[in-house]
Amino acid sequence: MVPEIDAAQRLVDAMAGIEPGPALDTLAARQLARLSPEIAARALAVLVGGASCGPHQRKAANALCRALLWGGADLDDLHRGAIRAAAHSLGLGWVVALFTEGSAALAFDPDARRVDPEIGSLTLGHRKQMARTESDRDRITRLTVDDDRSVIQNLLQNPRMTEDLVVRIAARRPAPEEVLEEVARSQRWSLRRGVRRALALNPYAPPTLVNPLLPHLIAGDLAEVAASMALHPAVRSAARALLGARRS
Repeated sequence: MVPEIDAAQRLVDAMAGIEPGPALDTLAARQLARLSPEIAARALAVLVGGASCGPHQRKAANALCRALLWGGADLDDLHRGAIRAAAHSLGLGWVVALFTEGSAALAFDPDARRVDPEIGSLTLGHRKQMARTESDRDRITRLTVDDDRSVIQNLLQNPRMTEDLVVRIAARRPAPEEVLEEVARSQRWSLRRGVRRALALNPYAPPTLVNPLLPHLIAGDLAEVAASMALHPAVRSAARALLGARRS
């Protein structure tokens, strides 16, 4: 078997029996850290470059992309940098793009904050509690424009939240980067196509956050990202690279 395909399959097999969540993300980071940078880059190319793979492959690819963002000590910056360098030397542009850093195309201006006249007057602790337990849809909707990441983190765990409301948070303009990161981190919501698409098309989301989401978009959404002049050039370039990989 070709080494990169073998390595990719071993990654898939290692994660097959674990449900998406923190344990899977940690395992993905550890598995990737065990590979040599070149094999890791080639395995990522196999898993993130394919559009028509099975559910186990998609689950593994998602966990690996999350590991690149939030792998922490299990996948340190030195090894991440080595994988990126190997991908660059191998001409794997869509893998290099997963490691792209930089500021968002648009910077959030704190003076542009939209404060709800009722909810905005509450303490942070009160807003966090309300975000987690509120059942009234109108109040939940008003909480979606809160600029504090801890409020949004609690809101995303509220059982009354719906995908359309999460898409509203992901598509907010202007939006603090930290709020968009909470949406991307959410195990419950970040797998939804509409949520990922909204994040990818938000010019307030930086390439560091957006590019690892791109492999999980369908071709039509990738084409939309590639064509949007409102987005960071690195995001558009990554979308074009992935489209090219899928066509080859």
